[in-house]
Amino acid sequence: MRRTTIALAGAALALAVVPVSASSAFASSGGSGASATVHPGRVPLGGSFTLVVDCTAFASPAPTMAEGQGLSEPIKLHPVKGHKGWFAGEGEVARNLGGEDSVGISGNCLKSGDSSEYMTTVKVGPRGSVAAGEGGSVLGGNLGEVAGGAALVAGAGFLALRRKKAGQH
Repeated sequence: MRRTTIALAGAALALAVVPVSASSAFASSGGSGASATVHPGRVPLGGSFTLVVDCTAFASPAPTMAEGQGLSEPIKLHPVKGHKGWFAGEGEVARNLGGEDSVGISGNCLKSGDSSEYMTTVKVGPRGSVAAGEGGSVLGGNLGEVAGGAALVAGAGFLALRRKKAGQH
């Protein structure tokens, strides 16, 4: 009985969330019915991503390009085979973006552009990567902290060896 209740609650929650997410996608497209997403949603400077555009709300969609400041070049869109009204293209974030943490991307599903605009963003970061073995997970460590940690590890090792010797005699 408990499993049935949990399953019904999960289904109700899913049905409640779907209209909210669909309406927010409609609102973010300026009310046109077109929408776009990027995969992955976060890329480093100079990194590439895939833009997917949903133009299924239009009878004869024909988007060819998507643009945005902060892109290396406009994104050329191509129909997604087997999915009428869907288009995709590869984009690249410019390496010289400056301090921006996201790039806005927009375009139109119809050549006339009337009420067919879509918009999305791609987040930029992290800024560069750390080579393996250089302590990339430690931010702002100092020599005192490293020395203190080494002393604790050495002390624990010394005590472990001393206890081991005491237990053998």
